[in-house]
Amino acid sequence: MRTNAAFLFSLLCFSAAFAGEQPATSELSSGEIQQLLEKGIAAYQNDDIREAIEFLSKIIKNDPDNFDAHCYLVLAFAQSRHTYDYAADHLKKATDLIENEAQKSRVRNLTQRLRQVIELGAQVDKAIRLYRQGKSLDALNAMIAIAQKQPNQLVYLPSDDPSLYVLAARALTATDGNTKQARKAYAQALSLNQDQNEARLGLGLLSIQTGDSQKGLSLFSEMMRTLDLQRSKAHAAAAAGAAINGDSAGSLRNAREFIASGGTDPQPFLIATAVMIANDQREQAEALFSNIPLLRRTAKNSFFALINSIMALNKTQSELMVRKLSLAFAYASVSWDEQALPIWKEISEQFPKNTFALTMLAKTQSSLATNKVALESAMLVYEKALEIDPQYSPALSSLGRLAISLGDTIRAERYYKDLVKLRPDSASAHYFLGYTSRLNGKFDEAIAEYDKAAELDSESIEALLESAKLLMEHKMDYGAAVERARKAKTIAETISTADKAIAADLLGWALLKQGSLLEASKELLTSLELLPRATTHYHVAVLYQESQKPEEAIEHLEKALKLDQSFPESEEAQRLLAQLQDKKEKTNQ
Repeated sequence: MRTNAAFLFSLLCFSAAFAGEQPATSELSSGEIQQLLEKGIAAYQNDDIREAIEFLSKIIKNDPDNFDAHCYLVLAFAQSRHTYDYAADHLKKATDLIENEAQKSRVRNLTQRLRQVIELGAQVDKAIRLYRQGKSLDALNAMIAIAQKQPNQLVYLPSDDPSLYVLAARALTATDGNTKQARKAYAQALSLNQDQNEARLGLGLLSIQTGDSQKGLSLFSEMMRTLDLQRSKAHAAAAAGAAINGDSAGSLRNAREFIASGGTDPQPFLIATAVMIANDQREQAEALFSNIPLLRRTAKNSFFALINSIMALNKTQSELMVRKLSLAFAYASVSWDEQALPIWKEISEQFPKNTFALTMLAKTQSSLATNKVALESAMLVYEKALEIDPQYSPALSSLGRLAISLGDTIRAERYYKDLVKLRPDSASAHYFLGYTSRLNGKFDEAIAEYDKAAELDSESIEALLESAKLLMEHKMDYGAAVERARKAKTIAETISTADKAIAADLLGWALLKQGSLLEASKELLTSLELLPRATTHYHVAVLYQESQKPEEAIEHLEKALKLDQSFPESEEAQRLLAQLQDKKEKTNQ
């Protein structure tokens, strides 16, 4: 396995010379040895492990029986699993030098600490395995647990994968007092790959968080010159950095660039609004605020109330809170929820009646949730927001989504019914009420809600297609299904090839069920040409079977199962394939 070469090489070079017994020399006086010891201890306490080993090793070269130097070398070499053996060697030498109870107790503590460090090394290995298995959130949580105990374990990983160092840095940032180690981990990532924009983003956010916003903005500027998706993240973070500098124009400019470069969240605009109000630019703030994209009126009002509450604090407190709010929004914009969580907790504790703060806290909690208990905890926070304001629709919408995640479709339907009462003109509310009604077996109600969603949103392809499916599967009304699928296909023409392919597939399937084989063939083959999907191959196979073309049907069934062995109609496809192949064998006999 490759390792971080620079750090390990420096450790191993210093340690190799002192692996065996060293002859005592008299080059240094006792006073000079004491000075080296103090420098070595200070370097260790400042996390400069390389320098600590250099100073302490000079002592051992001149005074092999220096108990204190051996003890601190145990601690220094324990920072990397690749030098555990050296740590163990110095522990043994310290043990041999014990002369009193105090030294005995110190060695006992060092032994316990080294054992814990070795166990943490195994936990690091587990976190890395989780990451490589694609379980990034589990890996992040495992690293956060490590960061709380031995943060340096995450600074020098047994890997040269820069993205692992970025994940480690995020874990360090999410735990108190580990900013210095987080910076080192980000620096390791950049040393391994200068194009690692996630590391550049992390260093920039840490810089503005610790007061060096100019450095942060410089790092974000470097990111903005790239052509990847990191540009939008850079603009979101730059909006926060400008806000912390009191630069409302720069904050607003970067908020607009965020949207232009592909960002889809309102957070950068909220940052700009907050800093405008903080700088007594209320008119400009209100003008911007009224046009913040993707944020509903109820959420805007609650956010404005939060800003007013912050500005009612004394000047020092309000400036600090605007700074924290800006950082929370920046973290939310780049989906770094573990960093945003403690800020939202603090804000919601200080303003416990503000529904915006509570919903942002709940949203962050739910994003990080890995089990049912954590999701239920987030739902309780949303419920608290509803107790404060029963008409706060963002909380209702989120509660419905989380209830679906928990499999509680009855409760989800209730939330969406309440949401439809509050927002009868919301296509999304009707769509999800239709979705939960379908899950609960209320097919007529589901069709009505999907149709209402399609009526309210002229581009709602999904609502039309879901309605068409239910009309086919549960009402056998193929004519109505064809009508909706045809309309969906017409809308899809102006949206995307994939949407057009899916709509054409459903239209062809509805026409097939209606008995219009020629028209069905045209739509299904068009769909296959646009986007080969297992479901469409299955539909074409059924078409060929009904057209008395078993060879073609077998060919498309085999293609369907090769593309995806677990697509929704896979069991029917396998049965039909077995049936057609059996019939073919009997015919050949």
